[in-house]
Amino acid sequence: MKKNKKNPANYSGSCNHSGGHSTWNCIFYLMKNKIKELRKSIKISQQELADRCNVTRQTINAIENEKYDPSLQLAFDLAKNLNTTVDKLFISDK
Repeated sequence: MKKNKKNPANYSGSCNHSGGHSTWNCIFYLMKNKIKELRKSIKISQQELADRCNVTRQTINAIENEKYDPSLQLAFDLAKNLNTTVDKLFISDK
């Protein structure tokens, strides 16, 4: 079954990959990142990083756990606050 172009969440096909990810993650690849590692290295909490980036702690948690990809602006804000660049913060396996 094909994805609905207007609402990709309506996709009802199955994933051919292993690894326990959802079909949604298979269709819309979520980037791996080093946010948690870098955040801990500069000794700030999720809440402090969230405050610096004007988002919720839950948003930082979701990004760290690869459940959500940030907007481009948020990616730049995260990189700035973690003293790195976007290309070093996010990793693509594809």
